[in-house]
Amino acid sequence: MPENKLKELVSTLHAELQKPGGVDADTAELLRTLGNDIEGKLSGTHDETLTERVAAAIERFEGKHPDLTAILNRIANTLSSLGI
Repeated sequence: MPENKLKELVSTLHAELQKPGGVDADTAELLRTLGNDIEGKLSGTHDETLTERVAAAIERFEGKHPDLTAILNRIANTLSSLGI
């Protein structure tokens, strides 16, 4: 089920953020907010900018944080498969 996969990916994103020395505080906050917004979307909260913000985060982290970029790409694909 895509919703379960999305929840799993958000958990993976949160786990990446807990790794020591992974990202700076501003980046961590942005990704936490994005993860929380994705979880909110799954519970019915309406957010039209969610997919655009995920895409912007992918662009921002592409060269610097390949692991986060991969997770965000999977999140974007899953959101797309859910029609979000």
